Amino acid sequence: MTDDVMIEEAVRAAVAAPYTRVFVREADGGYSTSVLELPGCYSSGDTAEEAMEMLDEAIAMWVGAELEDGHDIPPPSRVVEYPGRLTLPLLPSIHERAALLAQREGVSLNVYLAAAISYYVGLGRPSGRPALMAPGEERGH
Repeated sequence: MTDDVMIEEAVRAAVAAPYTRVFVREADGGYSTSVLELPGCYSSGDTAEEAMEMLDEAIAMWVGAELEDGHDIPPPSRVVEYPGRLTLPLLPSIHERAALLAQREGVSLNVYLAAAISYYVGLGRPSGRPALMAPGEERGH
């Protein structure tokens, strides 16, 4: 099988793969689109349908160019398993500050960091989790 045929097959597979497609309705009524796992892969369209078609073309061009340059293509994030555990190296000063804040909240460092990450990625404060007060802030009673 030639390299061109292999690239064509990989491009078709990527367009059909369950990549995370992000659609944003713009103020002008059009849509901007991107693929979360493929940095720099984006497009737009006047309608959602047009934006989807244009994004499929953008994926095909992005994947083709990456493969021609000899790069690996990231898998769709839905295929990757996330066990819910990670090792997180921290600067000692950040580790100390987070530990002190967790202690002030009366929770473990793991619970405190899980709540902070949840808040940061837009999931809000999980029930039963700390309020994530910054140093110097006081709780209202």
